[in-house]
Amino acid sequence: MSDFFDFRTLLPKAVARYNMNRETQAAQVCERFRRLSPAILTEPIAAEPKFFKNGTLYISVKTSIDAQRVFIKRHDLMEALNKDFDKHVVKDLRSLIG
Repeated sequence: MSDFFDFRTLLPKAVARYNMNRETQAAQVCERFRRLSPAILTEPIAAEPKFFKNGTLYISVKTSIDAQRVFIKRHDLMEALNKDFDKHVVKDLRSLIG
């Protein structure tokens, strides 16, 4: 029975082996935005992360008013998103209307 090992140890090795660090980090940033945004964006805003590229998280919103609300809270959002990472990963937030 000593041949068994913890499955969770394989994932970081596989990510590094197949050079998927960037994709994994993007998925983590988008998931953290989904989890943290309702508490920070106090008004009901339909904001969904679209993609994360070169330190910028692109967020889809329905109206320009929602984009303005995200812009006002962007520093709080970036601070909360970067809190879980070792370094400053999210450098900017951009809203895409549509």
